[in-house]
Amino acid sequence: MDPQFSQLEIPGEFARYSLQDDKSIISRLDSWRDNAHHNLLILRDMDVDGLSLNIKSKLAFIASTFDGPGDWVTPTSRSIAQEILQVFNRSPDTALLAHILMHMVKPIFQATPHPSLHMETGRRLPRPAGGPMASQDHYDSQEWKAHPGIANTLSWWVRTAPPTAYETLWHLLIPPVMTLLDDYEARYKLCGVRIVAEMLHRVPEGLLVRTGVGMLMSRSLANCLHHLNSEESASLVAAAIPAALALVLRTTSPGSAQRFEQLCMLLGDGVIGGVWLYSSDNLGVVQASLDALPQLVAALGMGSTRYLKALVPQLVHPLLAAPRDANRTLQISALTALVVVIDECGPRMPRWKGTILNGIGRCWISVDGTSEELVKTQLRHTCTRLEAVCPSIREDEYKRFIAVDPSLFRSLVDDETCG
Repeated sequence: MDPQFSQLEIPGEFARYSLQDDKSIISRLDSWRDNAHHNLLILRDMDVDGLSLNIKSKLAFIASTFDGPGDWVTPTSRSIAQEILQVFNRSPDTALLAHILMHMVKPIFQATPHPSLHMETGRRLPRPAGGPMASQDHYDSQEWKAHPGIANTLSWWVRTAPPTAYETLWHLLIPPVMTLLDDYEARYKLCGVRIVAEMLHRVPEGLLVRTGVGMLMSRSLANCLHHLNSEESASLVAAAIPAALALVLRTTSPGSAQRFEQLCMLLGDGVIGGVWLYSSDNLGVVQASLDALPQLVAALGMGSTRYLKALVPQLVHPLLAAPRDANRTLQISALTALVVVIDECGPRMPRWKGTILNGIGRCWISVDGTSEELVKTQLRHTCTRLEAVCPSIREDEYKRFIAVDPSLFRSLVDDETCG
């Protein structure tokens, strides 16, 4: 039994697989990856009921390292691993979950305790242990990176554990999760963000507030929106904004000043003052921020009006591109977000209707005679929503459009708006 476990311990070189240039190492890793499913099949056929807690925990731990992304994972090995984990997912055993964290996860991270957490309670410390340079010391020795599958294990754990397990095992779970989230490498940050997002579906909201970890997570997620110079930046932004939003909604009361302030920080400092200010030329990052924007604006509601000077020009800008430079996917995302801004900030739209219609008109010209039906549909829908809050445009701006070119603009302003 032990040989199957040891043979499925993921080689540490997989942590830097994409950077490997030694052909012999690449060949060895490829061979290991392609053969891993044979040993997983042996584990799958084991009679779990007759196993000790220690062996069950090893089985779940090994299988969980294949239940997610990774250069060591193939579709076959992931599928077999998920079959193995089904028995543990159906009726989560707190004793097994505790054993995995205590005896398999904790030793991996023990050499690098998180400086902002009390390791025995999982509470946020009032100041970093070790002084101002503690965070730098935290990065000096990172032995946990020699265990490439650990993020998949933590992801499986938070998706499987019942809420009661979070209460009793918080001090074992949160240090490794925060270590991932606060790492200086974007790919590990991304793993941490995704785990936090999954965790927020189950963790008792009082636990986040009571331990101060909610505040710690909020700062860490905000930092992700300033980590914009890596290949993973677009994915990081796409994951971090919804996770930060979910955290705010989970830890604050509806209508409270605290919720309003935190949502304003996320939109104003994170998206506008972070992503858009420092990464305006990175289309992937901008796209990710626009896709995440509708939920954030909807959560802030009329409070978004204080940011219209940034929101409207940013969302209209993609519509102004010349046909040869136009990014149609970006335009659809911008228009989708713009509709939410119009709906939530309706009373302020008369001031912005000219800017919005200028962008819509120019974009309509660029898609005229093309097969970009999704863009056309979204342009018409945006007109409909704008007309709902600014009825005067029907008799004013629309007539100007028609006067310029009836054959071109009538299908924009008539199909939905004039019925």
